[in-house]
Amino acid sequence: MILTNTNLDFSYWAIIIGGLGLFLFGISFMSTSIKRIAGDKLKKIITKCTNNKFLGLFVGCGFTAVIQSSSATTALTIGLVRAGLMTLVQAVAIIIGANIGTTITSFIIAIPFSSYLSLLLFIGAFILLLTTRRKFRNIGDLLFSIGCIFFGLMLMSNLSYLANEPAFMELFKGLDSMPWLGLLVGTATSAVIQSSAAVIGIMQGLYAAAPGAISLFGVIPVILGANVGTTTTALISAIGGSKESKRLALFHVFFNVTGALIFMGLNYAFEFWTGDINNFVNSSTNTFYFDPMVTIALFHLVFNVAMTVLVFPFINPLCKLMTKIIPDKGNEKKPIEIKELDNRVMREFPSTGLYLANEQLVQEFGLVILQFKTIENYINKPVEEDAQYCHELEDSIDKID
Repeated sequence: MILTNTNLDFSYWAIIIGGLGLFLFGISFMSTSIKRIAGDKLKKIITKCTNNKFLGLFVGCGFTAVIQSSSATTALTIGLVRAGLMTLVQAVAIIIGANIGTTITSFIIAIPFSSYLSLLLFIGAFILLLTTRRKFRNIGDLLFSIGCIFFGLMLMSNLSYLANEPAFMELFKGLDSMPWLGLLVGTATSAVIQSSAAVIGIMQGLYAAAPGAISLFGVIPVILGANVGTTTTALISAIGGSKESKRLALFHVFFNVTGALIFMGLNYAFEFWTGDINNFVNSSTNTFYFDPMVTIALFHLVFNVAMTVLVFPFINPLCKLMTKIIPDKGNEKKPIEIKELDNRVMREFPSTGLYLANEQLVQEFGLVILQFKTIENYINKPVEEDAQYCHELEDSIDKID
């Protein structure tokens, strides 16, 4: 422990807040580092993901487990849908898989020897100081980010000193007595920091730092809220996009909100078990005792797997429902369909962004050739339909530019 007394002065809170900042930075930087390392292989992964729903599920799960960011996977998937490279059914399967893949972060945080992993800070910094080669610097970035996560958690472990503070106990009791407030807190926090894994990691730290201060009955709603809050990524990515991308964002919200409501009901139904603190903090009397961090990680996994099993067989009907809610209007149909680029994909996955941009250039080149042929036809034989079609082609070319 860094602190040796319970004098909760400014320095105490500076350490706690600093640990939280380091933890959040580590989560974000780790995702960025892994995406940079795996980015060149991204196109191959996506091209292998055909219309097979099961393959899409495994790709979403595996890809998210690797890059440690369901938000990034969601944004990428919506970008590919906007570009016309992925169907709604295929994208939905990937989004569902991403929800399972993101649970890996919770288990990484729950590693028993986590305090030793803070040494990766030194190793990562050492690599960054000694090399200028991009390949090794990427590895250094990754190790440094993982070290930040676990060193941040170690600093936040000083929250255990608050376990006997009346104000802290009242706060936790408030979550125990008002689960819906916990759901809102988890949703809002995840929406702001754009990471459900970070919110769940913070709850793991709090739950482990003050055993007995709050029951699993009060923790579960915050975890469910974190899953709901992460849907804001899909909503933001779909703004101004195609109907298909908006349907995907709507499905993501429907999936996570429905799951949260179902498990909130189950939480109330089993309050006699989840609300008893002794079931989870006393290892000597409880046969099914798990480390507090592992307990939350397991619940996060069970929640996402259970919702996948429940919803996966109904993907096709649900996609049809999303299409009915956001229909294609007859007067909006155009003879020329322009694929759309997503700035977030271009920024976070440069190699895939270049691939999509190349597709756009090929499409634009084809439209220009078609425009010249149409003009030639109009010069030889003036027809009003050809003139109108030339204007539509011009508008489409301008849109791509």
